[in-house]
Amino acid sequence: MDQAAVVDLFPDVAAARLTGIPGSGGPLSAEECRRLQEDLGALLDCLNGAPAPAREALLDALLHSKAKSLASLRLVAWVLHEPRDPAHRLVCELMAYGALQVGAHLLSAAPALYARKVLRMGTLGACSRRFAAVIGEPSAAAGGAGVVVDGGAETGEGSAVAVPAPAAAGAQGPSEPQQFRLLSISMWINNLLGRAFAFLQQGADMTQQQRRFASELAAALRDSQVLEHGARAVLHLHLALAGEEMPDWVRALAWGALGTLNLVQAVYRLAERLGQPVQSSFGQLLSGPCARHMALSFGLAALCAADGGPSYGLPPQLMLRLPVFGAHTGHFDLRHAHGMQELTPMQLQCMLYVMMDSDIFRHAAAPAQPGPRGTLAVLLRVGRLALASAQAWGGMPASGGVGAAQPTRQLVTSSSTTIALGQDVLHRAFRIIKAQQQRLAEAGAVWQPGVRELLALDEVECWRISYGLMRHGLRWATEKEVDALLMHVPKLQLGAMPPNGALPVAMPPILAGALAAGLLPFLEGVLRRANHAAVDGTDSTVLALFASLSYQGGLWPLVARALAYGEPRQAAALVATLGKALRTFAVPVLKAGALSTRPSCLVAECTAALARHLLLGAVGWLEVAGVRGDATAAAAAATSPPQQQLKRLMSYAVCEWLPPLCDLLSHYTTLTLSGQIDVQSAAYSRDVAALSAFATVRNRWLPVLARRAERSEVEARAVPGCAAAGEGWRQLLLGSLGVVSALGEALAAVPRRGEGPRGARGFDSMGPLAEACCCVAAALPREVRAAAVEVGVRAVAGGGAAGSGAVGGQSGGAHPGRGSGAPAPLIAGWSLESARRLAAALRAKREEGAAAAAEALEAQLGRWVAGGGEEGTAGVRSAVRALGRLPQIDRAARALLSDPAHARSLLRTCANPACDNLAGESEADLTLLKCGGCSVVWYCRRQCQAAHWGSGHKQACKTMGRQAV
Repeated sequence: MDQAAVVDLFPDVAAARLTGIPGSGGPLSAEECRRLQEDLGALLDCLNGAPAPAREALLDALLHSKAKSLASLRLVAWVLHEPRDPAHRLVCELMAYGALQVGAHLLSAAPALYARKVLRMGTLGACSRRFAAVIGEPSAAAGGAGVVVDGGAETGEGSAVAVPAPAAAGAQGPSEPQQFRLLSISMWINNLLGRAFAFLQQGADMTQQQRRFASELAAALRDSQVLEHGARAVLHLHLALAGEEMPDWVRALAWGALGTLNLVQAVYRLAERLGQPVQSSFGQLLSGPCARHMALSFGLAALCAADGGPSYGLPPQLMLRLPVFGAHTGHFDLRHAHGMQELTPMQLQCMLYVMMDSDIFRHAAAPAQPGPRGTLAVLLRVGRLALASAQAWGGMPASGGVGAAQPTRQLVTSSSTTIALGQDVLHRAFRIIKAQQQRLAEAGAVWQPGVRELLALDEVECWRISYGLMRHGLRWATEKEVDALLMHVPKLQLGAMPPNGALPVAMPPILAGALAAGLLPFLEGVLRRANHAAVDGTDSTVLALFASLSYQGGLWPLVARALAYGEPRQAAALVATLGKALRTFAVPVLKAGALSTRPSCLVAECTAALARHLLLGAVGWLEVAGVRGDATAAAAAATSPPQQQLKRLMSYAVCEWLPPLCDLLSHYTTLTLSGQIDVQSAAYSRDVAALSAFATVRNRWLPVLARRAERSEVEARAVPGCAAAGEGWRQLLLGSLGVVSALGEALAAVPRRGEGPRGARGFDSMGPLAEACCCVAAALPREVRAAAVEVGVRAVAGGGAAGSGAVGGQSGGAHPGRGSGAPAPLIAGWSLESARRLAAALRAKREEGAAAAAEALEAQLGRWVAGGGEEGTAGVRSAVRALGRLPQIDRAARALLSDPAHARSLLRTCANPACDNLAGESEADLTLLKCGGCSVVWYCRRQCQAAHWGSGHKQACKTMGRQAV
């Protein structure tokens, strides 16, 4: 059937005769009524069966035909107002479903003018009477007469023709035709509201036509009280039919009533652009007792079905009968479903809006308003549901762990709304908590005892939900949703670390919520996924946020407390994962890009920046531990479990994080000294800033590690047979850190007279560099002496001063990278000339203590190069004593464990130093395989065992096995 034939199906002449328009002809006969019903049914079948483009074209044709459009208005008004004549009432019963369904289709595509005509016909008042008839009461709104349209008026506006209101239906329940009519009315109202919403959201600014339409819509809804009567009818039906099997049509009617509330709330939010008076008029509609009660009842029904919590006094016979709707199941009740089922967002969102919106509150009756405590309790329950849903969508088992019995039915919010719902709940909950805390501060002791503690617990729960959503939502949420979640991270303000470095025994309440939600696994999972995939995405966005937070000084206080108070294995796993990410991905990528003109990898830069800021914060904290405050309290805090755990983890962290950062710094320094890159070039300005910060971290830590190595050796020698136990820190300095060659390169880059503050080739600040060189020379005198002698020998062999020559004794042309005009290459080593330049630079900056230390170091180097003082270290020890920051350095050294091996025992990890296995969510979850030869070391996979066997474990395996025995 073509479009013209379908349009002709609409009975415009019959509609005029049926509604009694003067001049249209006599009443319809029974046969004509039957044909009218058949034509409407055929038209409805065409609309329902046609594809979307064809249906839209057909609706446009009907609406653009003046006769058909007017006929549709007449027919819908006649059906809604229901004439008293028994014959006509029978026809109305037969045609109601088809006429209202066709009218609903037309409204979905109608222009605003058509919708305004519908409003002016008193149709919403007629709908209210139909809903009121369900419970045997006539509508108190809209009077007793209805309105239809007189076709004699121009442009289809028409004149009013009175139709008497129907008598109230009895309380026996609607007949089947009446049931279909109620459902059609509900659909028709929702299409009207949907058309209004679509019209009002057009354009950035509201037009005068939109303002008039919004005012007319609010007035029609207010005068008809259709929301109140519809909500009351739905609740009445569920109570009246409590002893029976709930009919399908009642659930469908409830679904439609919830849709009506949801659409009015959407228009209410949109009306904010129209000004306070118009929005308040919509707020009054949502504040009615029946509408509020229905929204709260259906929302709590869904919440109770999902979490099994309390119903707050709602009648059990109502609570258990109210349906729980699904996101993709229409009006089917999810109480009868199994497995994981998605809740429709309507039920929970309607409840939250009527509970929380201040404008709705203003118009609601005072007894109906839930108090702050009750509102907060419901909000937190919805937040927990959102968290459980995020966990379910992330593929994690339900609460209780992997081995726990899983529920036969799990109700969750849909994946498209979980994050938005959680965000909305957290925003509202934090707002209530802040307001209550403010009132509490103003009222002082007037409030009931325990209120402050309850608010603190609620705030803890909010942070638990927030970080839980981040942890699980990152697995599947969109980038926009992740960005919204990350806005909560900077709000977790724990403040700076205590000024005396002493952590209290009690955990900060806010931190307790974040740790309970999995803050440590969240951070570790981000690091593992970002460095494993090495692509920009949500994880790299999180890393960038934390790197930005670290620049603002907020990262160290958060991570330090998480490490101190968190579960030890989780904390150690975070430390191990960051170390592995640095060794196997971030530093190799940054080294490979040193001479490249392409932008650096964001993930690698952020990973290195995180480690740098954390190490800098850690050494600063260790240097001030126990300095200020009451001595007794500081001593007690120093022995507290959190304090001891953080010291142990920092001992572990410096072993894991500092070596790869030093390797990166040495790589750039070597390239600079060999003339391959020019750090004075603008092309390297960003690199120079980052590497100067790395140099600061290295030079702050090396004096601490050197003093700790000396102290450990002394402590070990004091115990017979334990001399080897004091070698751990010394081996770290000489092995993975390579401090002798690294500091030799840094000394070679010390600026000459007239050069910039960091020289033409270096990244170091002079004061920290002097501290590092003096302390390392005192801790490793034999190694530093050998390096100084070698530099002197090479200088004599080369026939030049001790400050010339190429790196490693090699010479050759420069290979400029991004920069140009690179200076001549220098020799890297502990030369007298380098020490002399260091002292001169410090004198020029008026750093007298560091300058005196550098001069003492120069004198000791001179004696070693001259062949004297082979075993003497008096010169370097006097250099160390001249350092002004020696007390802070020693304080930090004492805080570290005596042997780094004790720190590594927190978590057993893969023994392969080159292990790059970042699969999984945590280092603690990796399955390790024991070496069959020595039974001492463990590996995460066969590849790591084979690689470690070839790199040295083959020789050490039998020895380690005998020692273990």
